[in-house]
Amino acid sequence: MRVNGVNASSSKTEDRPVSWEARVDGVALYQDMLAVNGYLEADDSDAAREALEELVVRFQAEWSARAFASACFVRLGDQERGLIEAGLALALDPGNHAMFRVLAAFLHRQGQMEAANRVLEQGWACAKKQYHKRQWDDERALYFAWSDEDLPPHLAARRKRERAEMQASVEHARSSMGHTDQ
Repeated sequence: MRVNGVNASSSKTEDRPVSWEARVDGVALYQDMLAVNGYLEADDSDAAREALEELVVRFQAEWSARAFASACFVRLGDQERGLIEAGLALALDPGNHAMFRVLAAFLHRQGQMEAANRVLEQGWACAKKQYHKRQWDDERALYFAWSDEDLPPHLAARRKRERAEMQASVEHARSSMGHTDQ
């Protein structure tokens, strides 16, 4: 996806379409994602899995659909399928440093630390392009940290603050759409 002329997933200007909406029906993809999420929230695993299968067939060449499917399959307890979908998302958008992080997390959970670190190194090569060199040490530490305990105190505090801000944004969005947690 390009934002202000820059590829948002890899922060590198490339010869790509102006937006992902130009390549796919973005509204249809979003609606399908909402439907899957609704099934997940209703604990209807069978319907969620069926809707996910339809989504990945319908939007098979979209990294965002594959990344979404990866997270959903993990939520459904299907780690193997989640890993496959994450790999496909990365194959569809090889400069997407977030997907490198997702793949590394799968490897880390499987105890494959060396492989996870190699994947992180590849992802960091993409991610660092969006930062000034003076930011690289802190941003690299954040990118490679598996928990707040792996971070220096100032970065752990920053990560905690950013998570709280993100949670507040999600809660605000949910409440503005009429969704409330019970």
